[in-house]
Amino acid sequence: MDESIDSLSETPDTSDTLVCETVLGALGPMFTLLPADKVAEQVPRLVPALLALYRRNMDPHPVTQCLAAVLLVVISGTKTSLEPHLDNLLNVMFDLVSECAGQLLVEVERQRPQVCTSPDYAQPLTVKNHYEVLRCFDRIALHFTDRVVELLVQQLKNNNGRERIKALFVITHLVNSSENRVNSRLTDLVAGLRGMLGEHDCR
Repeated sequence: MDESIDSLSETPDTSDTLVCETVLGALGPMFTLLPADKVAEQVPRLVPALLALYRRNMDPHPVTQCLAAVLLVVISGTKTSLEPHLDNLLNVMFDLVSECAGQLLVEVERQRPQVCTSPDYAQPLTVKNHYEVLRCFDRIALHFTDRVVELLVQQLKNNNGRERIKALFVITHLVNSSENRVNSRLTDLVAGLRGMLGEHDCR
């Protein structure tokens, strides 16, 4: 496991992308086999290493897929090991919510009746990554509900329409998930939505 994490950090930005993606494909399943003490030991190295990969010129989907597998294990066990990385994790995940948010904003500004309400299915890799990101939010919200809701409420108040739409994507997913992760904080989310609707400029 240590060697795999090291290889992620050492892979050059412009080469060996296939090697990096292969390592990511193996890391997720490997992580599920680790005992709880080893999971807690590896999280402080693995999570920052995965988040750093998003700054590289590579497809983000394998990274997000691996991260979702890691989060499933961490949230099921030693959650405290994730807490020091939570703010960075949430911010990176929110930045990755589908680029369709930008398309949505354009459509709203044009006041078209047919507004895009889902990712651009003409770009399958973007769609796959979008739903893996939502899966990550689902898993984080299972234990860190308050932190997730605070981020979303904050973004609902954002003057940037793109950020608001991204927040709506995440809220919709969490509310409609099989186990409602945010049920205890629905009042706060509804208040945030009402605040949006009450503004003269809802963009």
